[in-house]
Amino acid sequence: MLGMVMGLVLLGGPGIAGPTPVFPDAAITMRARILFLTHPQLDARGVHVDTSSGRVTLHGRVPDEPTRMRVAAETLRLPGVRGVRNLVQVTALPDSNVVSHDDALRREVEAALAACPRSSDEKPRVTSVHHGVVTLEGVTSLRDGFHAVSAVAGVRGVRRVQLASALEP
Repeated sequence: MLGMVMGLVLLGGPGIAGPTPVFPDAAITMRARILFLTHPQLDARGVHVDTSSGRVTLHGRVPDEPTRMRVAAETLRLPGVRGVRNLVQVTALPDSNVVSHDDALRREVEAALAACPRSSDEKPRVTSVHHGVVTLEGVTSLRDGFHAVSAVAGVRGVRRVQLASALEP
């Protein structure tokens, strides 16, 4: 018996490492949306996320079946996700891939950021726009990052958003 108890202690058995952290549903949803809007190899801008008790429901549209499957797999890897229900459909996406001239796009993105709600003194800045790919810096909080990425991704002509730094919880 003592050997079994020692084995559980050494292997980090149940209850030894402490409770599993709880992630609020809103944080899971924000992390998923940021992932979909910023991932360099994943065209998942058309995917919407609903989270309840750590269980994520994905719905919307993607261009192909491999993307549909990868969206679910990437979501399942996020902290706090307990399960994924994938209702994403494979269809042609609307014509949102039109790439505006980078200078004009930069002005539109900066205007969208200026109107974006912020919960802190962070001021997101556009560091570059290249063929519809927008790079932002000056965003570190999850909430402000979510608002900034969502605002920028909503500008017609933006193909992808990159963050120059990682987001904190």
